[in-house]
Amino acid sequence: MLRTFLRILLLVLTVQVNFLVKADDFPSLITANASIGKILILKFSVQLIAIILDQEYLDQKYDPVYTEVQVIIERVLREDLKNGGLYVTYYSWTSVNLKKDYTAVLVVSNCDNTWRVFREARADTLLLLALTDPDCPRLPPSEAIMPNDGVQLNDVLFPHVSNGFRGKNLHIVTYHNPPWQIIAYNESGVPGVMRGVVMDILNEMAKKLNFTYTMHVIPVSIPKANETEELSYNSTEEGQLPTTTIPMEILNLVSQDKVFLAAVGATVNEKYKRFINYTIPISIQPYNFIVSRPRELSRLYLFMAPFTKETWLCLAACIVVMGPLLYLVNRFSPFYEQKGFDIARLGLNRINNCFWYIYGALLQQGGMYLPQADSGRIIIGTWWLVVIVLVTTYCGNLVAFLTFPKIEIPITTVGQLVGKSGAVSWSTKSGTFLEEFLAETDEPKYKKLLDGMAFNTETSSDTIENVRQGKHVYIDWKSNLQYIMKKEFLVNDRCDFALGVEDFLDEQIAIIMPRDSAYLNLINSEITRLHQMGFIQRWLKEYLPKKDRCWNVGKAIEVNNHTVNLDDMQGSFLVLFIGCVLGACVIILECMWFKRRELKEQVIIKPFVNT
Repeated sequence: MLRTFLRILLLVLTVQVNFLVKADDFPSLITANASIGKILILKFSVQLIAIILDQEYLDQKYDPVYTEVQVIIERVLREDLKNGGLYVTYYSWTSVNLKKDYTAVLVVSNCDNTWRVFREARADTLLLLALTDPDCPRLPPSEAIMPNDGVQLNDVLFPHVSNGFRGKNLHIVTYHNPPWQIIAYNESGVPGVMRGVVMDILNEMAKKLNFTYTMHVIPVSIPKANETEELSYNSTEEGQLPTTTIPMEILNLVSQDKVFLAAVGATVNEKYKRFINYTIPISIQPYNFIVSRPRELSRLYLFMAPFTKETWLCLAACIVVMGPLLYLVNRFSPFYEQKGFDIARLGLNRINNCFWYIYGALLQQGGMYLPQADSGRIIIGTWWLVVIVLVTTYCGNLVAFLTFPKIEIPITTVGQLVGKSGAVSWSTKSGTFLEEFLAETDEPKYKKLLDGMAFNTETSSDTIENVRQGKHVYIDWKSNLQYIMKKEFLVNDRCDFALGVEDFLDEQIAIIMPRDSAYLNLINSEITRLHQMGFIQRWLKEYLPKKDRCWNVGKAIEVNNHTVNLDDMQGSFLVLFIGCVLGACVIILECMWFKRRELKEQVIIKPFVNT
């Protein structure tokens, strides 16, 4: 008897802490109340219980009874209340001050003490459960119900909490729309296996809430955008219908309360809330876009990549300036005249030799001539220091450019996309949540996005091909874009597409229920539980494309050991070819020049001088 009453008391308080319900929510509850005979369930976040085990009354049974009570209390705190929300104080005597914000009292004592505790509990309107002598007068029937009074209940205290819908069969409607609802038909055209995210959620809720269901699969029709003509969709067809528009067949059944719910994934839309209601979101679908995969730029001019154009121009200017400067310093230095050097025979006395020396030093090659004067040596030494810095920087950057290929600048954000208006076009499906959002927003970049947007009824192969060629950008749910990328990869075995790096809009997907359904909070609680346990996320992953080598294209470039190939060296061969052509041209000019000079000398008559 003690165990039964103790569990009744803890069950009442467990419901208070876990569900925060009102007394009217459980009209079948019968328990002892010390004031007016009604249930008193207080909405406190912490419940205080006084358990009075009269040691004098229990005598030798006190220790085993006390131990059993502690075990039951600890189990409830650990398993049901997660170690919180309930505080218990034990007393071994009945002289207890109950004016300490207690919520309930359990007393095991003799008749006199029980009546005294009852009067104190009645004054403070406390919930009271009492075990006393069999011959003790009953508490007033208008104020309390004692054990063995009235009808004995054989069912659980809260049947619709413990047993859910108690096996009731519910009518539910759906239609084929992967990945939310996937319906397979047998050879006779009768719906068979039903899968999908919504179906997995429904099956899990049916187990938890103890109900069965009859599924009604119907064909649906979706009105065309800006047209009165309707498009009929057979439930056996593949492809995804827009979740923004609810089919009229589904809307009528749910709004007229003819079904328990509609097992469909639908976009939460305010315009439908006059007729139906939505559960909390089962999924958040972000919008993104796909573009052509960023390609490596031409490596023909890789040898020039380490320096910018301005740096190359400054370097050329230095060569042009340093040659004449070295010539002037050597030509006008008094050192050579004082030391008796023949200036005419010095190599750096000619300006072309100075140019070739400066150029050779830049390539870290020595020269045939060196200045003898300190002034010239200072010029050369300074130029060598500059050459060391230039060559070291060039070599380091060249290695980096060989290791990390230079990629063309991709379109990764909406801001970059609208900034390339005229260079590329973009489109999306008509009748989507994105279209409604863009029509209502005042943000400038989204207004520009809407101005250049084209709306299509389906994703055609021409659209995908234009994206592949870099002429077009396609916008849709990120999951739908992943399906497209996976399909194209399986067909072509190439990673031709890349996703944008930002998700710029979230669309909430929920299950549809009647507008005034009394079970909305119950279903929401179950969906919350499934989210917290990670079930819904796991189910979503089962129906989304699996990862492949194209998964991170456009977000990060994997660096591998790079072997220098012909593409890397083609610039060097180009320079060699240009040098050979220039050398050939110069030698032709030299031959022509000396040939002309010989002809001219033959015409001139030289006098004969006899020595």
